[in-house]
Amino acid sequence: TNTASRRANSLAALEPRYASAFAEFLRPLVIGAVGYSGRAWLTLANTFEAHGVEHFLRALEERPQGSPLLTVSNHVAALDDPLLPSTLVPLDRLLTAGRMRWTLCAEENCFRTAFTQCFFAAGKVVPVRRGEGADQAGMREMRDRLREGEWVHIFPEGTRSRDGGATLRRAKRGVGWLAGEAAKGAAADPVIVPFVHDGMQNIQPRGKAPRTGQTVRVLVGEPVEIGDLLAARRAQRGVASATALASAQMDGSSAVADAALHDAIARRCDRALRVLHARLQTGGEATAGASRWADGAYADIASDAFAPANSSDDHKWAVPWVGSALTGPVWAQTLRECMASLEPQPPFAASVALPQAASVRRASALELLFGAGSATLAQRPLEPPLGVSFSAGVIL
Repeated sequence: TNTASRRANSLAALEPRYASAFAEFLRPLVIGAVGYSGRAWLTLANTFEAHGVEHFLRALEERPQGSPLLTVSNHVAALDDPLLPSTLVPLDRLLTAGRMRWTLCAEENCFRTAFTQCFFAAGKVVPVRRGEGADQAGMREMRDRLREGEWVHIFPEGTRSRDGGATLRRAKRGVGWLAGEAAKGAAADPVIVPFVHDGMQNIQPRGKAPRTGQTVRVLVGEPVEIGDLLAARRAQRGVASATALASAQMDGSSAVADAALHDAIARRCDRALRVLHARLQTGGEATAGASRWADGAYADIASDAFAPANSSDDHKWAVPWVGSALTGPVWAQTLRECMASLEPQPPFAASVALPQAASVRRASALELLFGAGSATLAQRPLEPPLGVSFSAGVIL
C-alpha cells in the first residue's frame, strides 16, 4: 500500500512538468533536434512515401482561427511519433516548437527516470495512465490544448499493433472524448485528420535497434466529418435546458448522451482509419477519381458526408532537405475516393475493389534529395513538404 501510494504521488508530480519553465526553455532544442534527425532518418537513411499530404497541410495552415486540430493514426512502432509528424510538416515548423503537435505517452514507458521525464516533457509529451479511462489528468490537458486551438496527435487504438500493422484494433472512446469535450470550449469545431502508415514496424522492430534501407508509406485522408454529431448534441442540451429537468436527472441523461456522442465520433474515426488502411494494404493509395467515403458498417456515417472532389489539379512538390526543390508537376490525387465494394465482416475484415490507378511521373532518389528548380514551401505553403512522385499508383 505504501509503495502504491508513493508511486501515485510521484506520478502526480509528473503531470505539470510539460508546462514548467524548464520544459519551455528546452522545448525548441528538443523538438528541433529530434525533428530534424527523425526527418533525416526517414528521408535519407530510408525511403519515405506519402500521399494526400495536402489534406493535412490544409488543416494545419487554413483551419479557422482557434479551431482545434486532432490528427489520428495507427500505431506500429515506438518511433511513429515523433518521426512521422516531423516528416509530414513543413520544414520551418520544426524551428517553431509552439506550432508542433502535443501527444500522449503511457507514463510507464516515457516517464520512468528523471532524464526521460525532462526529455519528453520538453518534447510536448503528456503522461497518461493506462486503465484509468478518458477523464484523467493527461487527457484533460490534451482537451485544454485543443480548446486553445492547438494541434494534438493521438493513436486511437491505444497501443502498438501486435501483428506489425496488418490489422487495426478498434478505436477507443478516448478519441471521441477528446473531440467532443474540446468542442465544448473551443472557438470552432475540431478538425480531425486521419492517416495510416506502413513500414515503421520494419524500421524499428519490437526490441531491436532502428534499421536503414526500409520503406515507409503514409496515406492521409480527408477530415472526418463530426459537425452533424456535435450539432445534434448541442440541440439535445438546448431541449434539456428548456424543459427544466431536475438537476440529478439532467446530469444523468447528459452523461449518457455525452458518452453516446463520444462513441459515435470514435466510430467515425475508426471507420476512416479502416478505409485508409485497406487502401494502403491493397496498393490503392494513389487511385484516381472523385468519390466519397464508404458508408459501410456504421449507420451514423452520412452518405453525403464528403462532397465530390477535384482530382485533376497539378501541384509542385517541394523537396524537404536543405531548401532545394523538385518542381515537376505531378498528378495530384485527393482522398475522396471510396471503396467500390467494402463489406466489413467481424472482426472488420474488408473486401476492397479499387479503380484503375493513375499513370504518373517518377523522380529519381537523387532528384528527391538534391532537387531541381526553385519552388519553395514559402511560395506554396499548402504543397506537401515531400519530394515525391507517383508510379503505378504508389508514391516512390
